[in-house]
Amino acid sequence: MLEEARSDGPYYSLRDFCLRTRLARRSIENLIMVGAMDCWGKARRELLWELGTFRYNEGEMDLSPPLEEIDLPQLSLAEEIRAEYGILGLPVDDQLMALYRPELERLSVLRSAELEGRRNGEKVRVAGLVVVLQRPPTAKGFVFITLEDEEGLVNVIVRPDVYERYYRTMRNSLLLLVEGTIQKQQGILNILAQGAATIAS
Repeated sequence: MLEEARSDGPYYSLRDFCLRTRLARRSIENLIMVGAMDCWGKARRELLWELGTFRYNEGEMDLSPPLEEIDLPQLSLAEEIRAEYGILGLPVDDQLMALYRPELERLSVLRSAELEGRRNGEKVRVAGLVVVLQRPPTAKGFVFITLEDEEGLVNVIVRPDVYERYYRTMRNSLLLLVEGTIQKQQGILNILAQGAATIAS
């Protein structure tokens, strides 16, 4: 539908987009929130406000009179990234962990790219978005977690006793901070977890 409507030329405004595509309002809200309409030079909150002024029925468009200008605060970077994660499951530009980096640095949490330069057996802190959590039946109770930060992935191994102690934190956290020791074997780097905490999101 979008490609067919776009065959008549580029979209020049939100109003033009709505008239030509006649998409459901919710779909347009999602497109706005993930930055698909940033090219018009208007803030996402402003575009949402503009969409709200349209008398909008899916499949039928009856637009209201010209938009009354209103001064709205821009969405913060945190709000934009959370909206992108909520709608797409991934960020369009900045990685979510970048928002927490100043506080993480204060807590001596390393970035994934910094781990290679650390010694085997060294105690470290890492943090990231939980992208994988597995407890294979053949792993004797060991749990394997993959965290993603702004620069890459971190593999975490959790012994059964540690997992039991931090079960709720590890199972229910979108963003996880892990304290543990570096294990380097045959060119593979893992963190053997000793403790975990939730990063408020």
